Amino acid sequence: MSCDKDSDSAKINLMNKTESQIQNIIFKHLPAKDYQVFVFGSRATGRAKKWSDYDIGIQGKKPLALQILSKIDEDLEESDIPYLVDVVDFSQVRDKFKQFALKNIKLWKTN
Repeated sequence: MSCDKDSDSAKINLMNKTESQIQNIIFKHLPAKDYQVFVFGSRATGRAKKWSDYDIGIQGKKPLALQILSKIDEDLEESDIPYLVDVVDFSQVRDKFKQFALKNIKLWKTN
């Protein structure tokens, strides 16, 4: 039984470290105000599998500048994060997708 607890603890530590790395990269490039940052998809619903990707939503009053989104994506790709991370500007998605995705989110930041 202690092996299971150790394994669960290691998974939680990796998840916390990963989320912290993702947040640091995003917040380094994101303008200081007017944007919400959140996790959606399986990581927000608790249905993530061992190697599930991270779906990160960014939503603001205006679209995120393409150069900022590109810098975020580039830094994520160059990082040692062991998961695929998809960053989505929610001002650029269809309403139907937005309604579905926003049903279950884990909020990281709001201004």
